[in-house]
Amino acid sequence: MVTYHLDSVSDADWAGQRQTRRSISSVQMYFSGSLVASHVRTQKSIALSSGESEFVAMVSGATESVHLKDCLEFILGDEVAV
Repeated sequence: MVTYHLDSVSDADWAGQRQTRRSISSVQMYFSGSLVASHVRTQKSIALSSGESEFVAMVSGATESVHLKDCLEFILGDEVAV
């Protein structure tokens, strides 16, 4: 039985956009050690602290990971560990 593993790494740039003071989230996802997805997005809300900005980025990465996990399990027909 083959073991598949999905990792997610997230980071945020607090108030990265100078005009709007919105933070920028970055998420990368690795499937068995290989990069399979990456995105950089502006957060919809204005974070009042760097901790809040990092939390929003972490939640975004977690939701994307759960979705990708479900897709991979459907395609592979096997369980994927997150």
